[in-house]
Amino acid sequence: MSFAANANISQSNIQMNNLQTQYALQQANTNTAKANLQYSYAQSNAGFQTRLADTQTLMAQGQGQVSIGGGVAQAGALTSQMGQSFLSAGPGIFNAGMNINQLMGGLPNFNFMFGGNSPSGYGR
Repeated sequence: MSFAANANISQSNIQMNNLQTQYALQQANTNTAKANLQYSYAQSNAGFQTRLADTQTLMAQGQGQVSIGGGVAQAGALTSQMGQSFLSAGPGIFNAGMNINQLMGGLPNFNFMFGGNSPSGYGR
């Protein structure tokens, strides 16, 4: 009897060792799968963060371009206003020129005063 009991105990111990080995292998497989999932998540998150930073950079560059365009438009508006001022000043300048032309009849002949035959001797 004792031999049969010892054989049963040894067989049970072998089965228990086999079960413990299977359990350890399952735990190792589970931990490996978990580590692989964490690694995949870290890769995906890093890719997302990179794309987010790229998008934010492009958005900031676009806003800068819009600001530059606004400045160019303002400069164009100022140039247009200056042109309008010159156009509106044109008739006044023309009239002033006409008035000076009319006044010239009463002024001395500058060519005579400062020309080649002037009394001052200038131009000889």
